[in-house]
Amino acid sequence: AIFSELMFALDANQLADEAIAVGEQGVRKFPEDESTAYWLACLELEHRGNIDAMLDFGRRFKGRADSEASSTVAIARFVRGDIEGALAVRGERQSDNPAMNAIFDAEQADLLQLAGRRAEATPLAARAFATVRTAIANNLPAPRGQLAAWYAKAASIAALAGDRDTAAEWQRQASAAPVSSLEEQRLRDGNLADLHRLTGDPEAA
Repeated sequence: AIFSELMFALDANQLADEAIAVGEQGVRKFPEDESTAYWLACLELEHRGNIDAMLDFGRRFKGRADSEASSTVAIARFVRGDIEGALAVRGERQSDNPAMNAIFDAEQADLLQLAGRRAEATPLAARAFATVRTAIANNLPAPRGQLAAWYAKAASIAALAGDRDTAAEWQRQASAAPVSSLEEQRLRDGNLADLHRLTGDPEAA
């Protein structure tokens, strides 16, 4: 966690090379630290276009990756043209938390839409949206306690399901909610980028 936070701080100050160097140091020192390995792969992908770094992470930590990591690995496989492999990564995940399962459903639906399989995507997106709307209406705790990231993800799920008014309301909530860490800030911003993509605003994404 210490290496991850330092990486976030350096990257936030436009010091990507230094952030990557810190991540490499952390992985050498703690090779089984999944968090450091994941965020290093993210920086390699974001700043150097290194898809292989994310695919290698997915192979090393197969079966242990959390929602965010699994999602990014799936996207890397999708970009490489392994559509069925990407769908399998996302389709295998299940949680005891209904909100997390809604996130999994939405991410699967998003990939299906990108693959042109809208008939399969639509019911998953609708189920995810219904679950998220119920969770928010009942004031259930945000996954991992990250309220800003949760509302941003919820907004993207609403957009995926076609409800732009609810998406806009939850986007406002995401912007107003406090951010607990640099990691949550990155997650919130990534979720908002998904929202803008889904609402047809690629420049904002």
